[in-house]
Amino acid sequence: MSGRNLLYLKSAATIALLATLLLRVDISEVLRAIGRFGLSTWAVNLALYLGAWGIATLKWKALLPKHSIFSLLHLNFIGQFYSILLPGQIAGEIIKAYRLGRGKPNAEQIAASVVIDRITGFLGLLAVALAGMFFSRRAVDPWIIWVFLAFCALLLLGLFCLKFRRWFGFLRACATRFGRFGAQAARILDAWKRYLEQPYLLLLSIALGACFQFAAVWINIRFARELDIDIGFADWCWLFGVISVATMLPLTVGGIGLREGSFVGALALVGVPPEKALALSLAVFAILLAGAAIGGALEWTRRKMPLCSVAEK
Repeated sequence: MSGRNLLYLKSAATIALLATLLLRVDISEVLRAIGRFGLSTWAVNLALYLGAWGIATLKWKALLPKHSIFSLLHLNFIGQFYSILLPGQIAGEIIKAYRLGRGKPNAEQIAASVVIDRITGFLGLLAVALAGMFFSRRAVDPWIIWVFLAFCALLLLGLFCLKFRRWFGFLRACATRFGRFGAQAARILDAWKRYLEQPYLLLLSIALGACFQFAAVWINIRFARELDIDIGFADWCWLFGVISVATMLPLTVGGIGLREGSFVGALALVGVPPEKALALSLAVFAILLAGAAIGGALEWTRRKMPLCSVAEK
């Protein structure tokens, strides 16, 4: 399927999901709920969001210690911009790897760091969600627990698969058969394997990923309080984990529609009306858009002040 046709399908799925949601809720009630958010709530939550991306930048810098934290922070926001602008959250990760690695002798290490940063971030998310399920006073549906455990097992297997010598040799041999591109892929595998020789670094990356998730959960809790949604912290940890996993599915443009639907569906499990859930989802999306706007502004000024020169300074 061509990229254009895929974009059309994702756009259609986005419109269909949003239309379905809007037809099933009282839109005036949703707007009234959004109007309850005060200026201080928006300001504090935006500050929490920026702080969360500061944690994410420290997490990436742990994998790339020789790179400027300023340049990595720039790229994280630019990645957020492209994750919203382009169909698929992976687009932002590709942009980050390309921009930072272009013309660099360690381009393959940078590409490997982006992949590992993504995997360990997802593992941090799952760790927080599973901890929330364990400490929750509610009865969490067993299938949700098993799905999260399966995701966790698959990610750990994917992260450490190159530790198996035969598997690593097989993948590297396959990669080298594809000319120049294959040689680059083989060097990425080599860089990936070097990271696996530093388990403390991977544990630190997962821990920082969990801290990022806690910040995201706290943003949701602050918005929810304004809507009189009374859900405990442990429940928020696993509920937001369910929402985050659903939003990552590459089915709509920028996760739009999936995010709103997953908020409504997940919060319905704990008795939250769909209007309040949708209002909460839109508030969270507004914070994401603010981060994307920062990335867009940085991207717009990039030609005047190239990132490489900033990093060198």
